[in-house]
Amino acid sequence: MDRVVPLCDGNRALYSLCREALYEIALLHSSSNKTVLLPAYTCMTVAQPFLELGWRCVYYSIDKQLRIVGDSIMSLFTQHRPAVIVAHPFFGMDFSSAEWSLLEDMKTKGCTMVIDLTQCVFSTQRRSFVDYYVGSLRKWLEIPDGGFLETTQDRLFSFNHEREYNLPFASRQTDAMYLRGLYFSTGKQMVKEISRRLNQEAVNTTDEKVSPHRMDSLSYSVWKGADLREIEKKRHSNFRILFEALKGNEHYRPVCQDISDVTTAPLYFTIYVSKRTELQRTLAASQIYAPLIWPLENEKMCVSDDVAYIYQHILAIPCDQRYGKEDMLRIIDIIEKFK
Repeated sequence: MDRVVPLCDGNRALYSLCREALYEIALLHSSSNKTVLLPAYTCMTVAQPFLELGWRCVYYSIDKQLRIVGDSIMSLFTQHRPAVIVAHPFFGMDFSSAEWSLLEDMKTKGCTMVIDLTQCVFSTQRRSFVDYYVGSLRKWLEIPDGGFLETTQDRLFSFNHEREYNLPFASRQTDAMYLRGLYFSTGKQMVKEISRRLNQEAVNTTDEKVSPHRMDSLSYSVWKGADLREIEKKRHSNFRILFEALKGNEHYRPVCQDISDVTTAPLYFTIYVSKRTELQRTLAASQIYAPLIWPLENEKMCVSDDVAYIYQHILAIPCDQRYGKEDMLRIIDIIEKFK
C-alpha cells in the first residue's frame, strides 16, 4: 500500500495517536513553570506526554454531570498559574456557556488553552481564544490509528514535520481489527482471543516513551471516505433509544440527565450503576462490550467525592454506527432485567 499521508490536512496536523499531539504541545510550550491543569476525570494517556517531559500535573474537579467545577479550577489556577490548561467535553455534551466563560476568563489571565475533543470529535463549537484542539479519530471509526491537532495554519509550522509511521502499532491493530470482524461473523472464541492479544500487544508498544508519528495510510483513507453525517445520525439515534428507555430506572441512571445537552455525536451512552462489574459481565455474556471509561490509575486524581463516584460507578454502553435499533433494544432488555 502506498504510504503517503499528508502531515497536515487543512488546519489539522495528523498523528497516529492523540497523546502524540499533546506531546508536541507540551514540548513547544515548555517553560520555567511547567504546570498543566487537567480534569481529574480523564485517561492517563492525556497526562503521560506532560509527565514524560517533566511537567507537574494538577487535577481539577469534575461533577457528576461531567461539568467543570468552577471553584476547583479557578482556585488551582490562582494557586499554580499553569502554563497550559487541558479541558474536554464529555460524551457528546459540548461545553455549557458557563464552562466556556470560565475557560475564556483563565485564558485572558495568561495560559495556553487546549481542548481535547476525543469524546466530542464531531463538535462544531470553536472559540477564538482556544490555542489548540486535539482529538483521537480511532475511537470513532474502524481504523488502526488516528489523531489530530487543530490550530491556525501558521502555528502548524511550529511542529515536527518529520514524523514517521507508527508501523508496530498500526499493523497489530489492523490485524486485530480483521480478526475482530472474523469473530463477529464466525463466533469462534479462539479468533476473539487472538484479536484481543494483538490489540494488547499494540497498546503495549505505546506504553513506552511518547514519540510523534504520522497517521497510517489505511486509517487516513477510511477516515476521508467515511460518511460522517450518517455516523453522527446513527450515534444520536442509538443514544436517544437508550436514553428514553433507561432514564427512570432505580438501579442505574444515565450520566446525562437532559438529552438536549447531547449537542454532538456521543462516543458512548454512559450510566452510573452500583453493581458495575456484575452488569459488565452480564452484558459480556451476550457479546456486548461495555468498557470502563476510565479506570482510576492515579489516586491523586480523586480530588473530590464526585470524582471518586464517577470512577467507581460509570459504565460506557456502546451506541456507535455498527449497531441499529434492534441492537439497542437487546441492550435495553438485558439492562432492564439486571438487578
